[in-house]
Amino acid sequence: MNSFNLKLLELIQNGRKSGLTFAPESGSQRMRDIINKNIKEDEMLDCIRMAFGKGWERAKLYFMIGLPFENRQDIVQIVELIEKIIMAAKEKLGGKKFSRLNINISINVFCPKPFTPFQWVGLDKPEILYDKFNYILNNAPKRYVDIKWADPNRGMVECALSTGNQLVGDVIENGWRKGAKFDNWSF
Repeated sequence: MNSFNLKLLELIQNGRKSGLTFAPESGSQRMRDIINKNIKEDEMLDCIRMAFGKGWERAKLYFMIGLPFENRQDIVQIVELIEKIIMAAKEKLGGKKFSRLNINISINVFCPKPFTPFQWVGLDKPEILYDKFNYILNNAPKRYVDIKWADPNRGMVECALSTGNQLVGDVIENGWRKGAKFDNWSF
């Protein structure tokens, strides 16, 4: 968001307006501060208003659930941020353009990566992650919003692959030798 401004928006507005992507990661400022995501909500909403004001009708936002120190209010604030974005769109687009509004929300499971401050943080249990996702799905606006998410079980595999040592490498090689080619990456 720091590099997103009116001049940049004017430069890209002449191209195809396929949609703009933002990665707030969390709905709460508290969590964005914890994960060192230097995005303030008012700055983000200003950028989004600017984009809608220049005719964009689609936006994609990335969020994570299961972040270290996350609580229920942080999940509630994801829904509240989605609502604020819709209100910003309504304010700037109006009428016919607003009726074409499309907000795509992608929710991923936090996976601690090696050599980061959170490398030793454990994962939330799948049932806790399902509960968080279901809260968002059941409480976020239905109109104009499409929500997709990564299944927690897949997230656990991703974490095992990204944090495992050479023993995980042996498991991957053994699976490959037995025919696993990640051609059906589903659970």
